[in-house]
Amino acid sequence: MSDRNRINKVLKALQEGTEAVRRNSSEQNYQRYERKIKQAGQRTNPWLWFICVTTVVAMLVFFFSLLAQKDPSIKTTKIKNMYKFPLSICGDVSAGGTNIWYPVYIDYNASNFQRISKNFCCDAYYNQSFGVIQVASFYSRSRADNLVRELKSNNFKSATVGEGQVVTTRPSSNRNNCR
Repeated sequence: MSDRNRINKVLKALQEGTEAVRRNSSEQNYQRYERKIKQAGQRTNPWLWFICVTTVVAMLVFFFSLLAQKDPSIKTTKIKNMYKFPLSICGDVSAGGTNIWYPVYIDYNASNFQRISKNFCCDAYYNQSFGVIQVASFYSRSRADNLVRELKSNNFKSATVGEGQVVTTRPSSNRNNCR
């Protein structure tokens, strides 16, 4: 209700109250019109505003939470389509300098080595110090985890991410083209 309407209601209640109290000047009559004048001057019930605002906020939160939810099938599809095997290089190319690298390993055997280098990552090599095949290395642990998931989905059940290692490298000058 606008201020103008509220003022008009108060004035009308004052006029009615003045006339009524003139006719009957009892304390009870006076108090009754005093309440009417106060009610006429009041703004809309604050609880009504609170309920309306709370409802709108709740609806917005619900709407945005629906938008924020991700469909798990979308995530799986993105991971599966991330790699177009076979690749010449599966890991990150070095920008040079000192960085933490996350290696991806699979168990060594002749069959695994032939299969990984022919069908997936041709730059994979046998890491003698660990007795495993090093498939790739990444700056990012999450990218290494993505490759491990992809390899496991292709029956390399032993695929794991090794400990992050601080390594100083030169920039990669040329990508290895195994094909």
